[in-house]
Amino acid sequence: MAKNISAQEAFNRVVQLMREGRQSNAEALCRTLLEQAPDDVNMLALLGAIQLQANRLDEAESNLLKATELAPEFARPLEDLGLLHLRKRQPGRAAEYFRKAIELDGSQASAWTGLSQALGQSGQAEEAGKAYQRALKLSPGLQKLADAVVQRKQNNIQRARDLCNEVLQEDPNNVSAMRILADIAVGEHRIVEAEGLMRRIIELAPASPEAYRNLGLYLIDTGRPMEAIEQLQKASSLQPEDVELLATLASLLSIVGRSEEALTIYERILASNPKNHRALMGKGNMLQALGKDEHAAAAYRTCIAAHPQIGDAYWRLAKIEGHELGDAEVAAIETSLSRDDLDEQSRINFLFARAVTEEQRGDFQAAWQSYADANTRQRQFVRYDPLETEVEVDQLIETFSDEFITSWPKREHGEQVPVFVVGMPRSGSTLVEQILASHSQVEGLGELPYIRGIAASARQPKPGAPSYPLSLHNVTREEVAEFGERYAQLVRHHRREHSSHFVDKMPGNFKHVGFIKLIMPEARIIDIRKHPLDACIGNYRQLFAQGKTFSYDLQELGEYYLQYARLMDHWDKALPGQVLRVNYAELVEDFENQVRRLLDFCGLPFEDACLSFHETQRAVNTLSAGQVRAPIYTDAIGFWKNYAEQLDELRAVLEPVL
Repeated sequence: MAKNISAQEAFNRVVQLMREGRQSNAEALCRTLLEQAPDDVNMLALLGAIQLQANRLDEAESNLLKATELAPEFARPLEDLGLLHLRKRQPGRAAEYFRKAIELDGSQASAWTGLSQALGQSGQAEEAGKAYQRALKLSPGLQKLADAVVQRKQNNIQRARDLCNEVLQEDPNNVSAMRILADIAVGEHRIVEAEGLMRRIIELAPASPEAYRNLGLYLIDTGRPMEAIEQLQKASSLQPEDVELLATLASLLSIVGRSEEALTIYERILASNPKNHRALMGKGNMLQALGKDEHAAAAYRTCIAAHPQIGDAYWRLAKIEGHELGDAEVAAIETSLSRDDLDEQSRINFLFARAVTEEQRGDFQAAWQSYADANTRQRQFVRYDPLETEVEVDQLIETFSDEFITSWPKREHGEQVPVFVVGMPRSGSTLVEQILASHSQVEGLGELPYIRGIAASARQPKPGAPSYPLSLHNVTREEVAEFGERYAQLVRHHRREHSSHFVDKMPGNFKHVGFIKLIMPEARIIDIRKHPLDACIGNYRQLFAQGKTFSYDLQELGEYYLQYARLMDHWDKALPGQVLRVNYAELVEDFENQVRRLLDFCGLPFEDACLSFHETQRAVNTLSAGQVRAPIYTDAIGFWKNYAEQLDELRAVLEPVL
């Protein structure tokens, strides 16, 4: 076919294939035509552009340079060489090529935009602004997109959307317009539209690391970490020197329990950036998760030496058993806290670190003051409404009535048995998971974020229709099966073994016990419970990385505990015998009998390995990692008594359960 068409027809055909996203077909046609005419400048330039789009930078550069040698007056390959050097993070070289392209043809807005980016990355902000203004004058579409960004910032969302749609009418594949519309859709929680736009952007710009990064971050926010990892890995492969991207990927890998992979990435960052604080902290956290406390402590101390202003490193170090802070480190904390210019989040971290040290030294009065100050400050940074929790529990109790449970669509039991460990945070869920994961037929998967997201998706598509949990009154047998299968598919990514049981120990799943039993009747639910005062104080003494927004005010903590206890009482009545209540104190004080009780409930034979759980080698990526690598101990029982004098307010709130 290529022999029978004119050069112009061939050029148009390649361009059309590129616009349609059929890059491989476009490249094949280019190569065929170049076999017939090796010095065809247009085909060389197009082939270079295709290779640039695919991020094959060396091949692209070779063909683009050849095109410029054969036709020095041809501006487009010079512009593409500018883009290529932007991709290589060489803004100086990029600016040279953009200027050459503009000298030959100053009418192209894209060349001025590229020059603006190159100058901006070189620190020439004023010149970059001038170049961008030239681009705006040359491109009505670009001006509309700039206006759309302004309108969105001013919350004129519909006007921003209209401007983007006007651009897309003229240029259906305009990635910038799609990116703005995707951001708007995310803000309006229109999940399907947002994700569809992001994936379309990737189709049109498959070599854009930003496109994969944006989709990855979006998937994190929507509770799909495994899919997010895949996208961030693609972004990283296109931009391997982007330290922030690598750190984000490592952090996500750590969340899903892939601690060794995360550690490898942190080490890679440190190889070229030995003082990078995110990598130093991440390295310490992963080493601790893997049970390498000595190495973790060394990483935190390296971070402190390089960044003495980072309070999180002091706090993490103080929490490692046997690595209490020394006098010099405590003095450094006090020096930092005395600074007027210390940012608030660092101050909070230092206060928690100081509180831990004061507690370890037996000065509970001083420790309480530090905890109280830290929590009061942290409460300003989180959003929590106790009334929302109460209404949520009311709706769950209303929905999962005896009548509903009797009539709900029955589902066949799955082949594998999920074990959900629920309860208040800091109440022993990691210990229960470690005991079970020491069994030859059980795999511990840590805290999986999926149940909440699947439950939230159980909403009716009609406007004004009720959301979860009230929407479950209209759930069909097919939807029930779909929810259960979706969870199974998501969990499959985490499985390393072919065991009959696995543990999901997300404490907050206590809200979803009914939903879990609806979609997975084979599931076992274990509620691990500490004394109410111990549970609440355990949370108050903890600075959580995310979530747990109820934990920074004593009254709110007590009220949250009451709602937890109220809902668990409902599950006991509505689903008799379906939830195993485990008392932490009884588990510790009558260990073997309670372990046997746990295993019996899960349908597992007794194994001695469960009694020596602390010898089990597995990554434990929670704040209790050190505790579950030591033999059972009773120190945590009644710990609240150290602060008895400060707990009148909390005791009054918890009176119904005390």
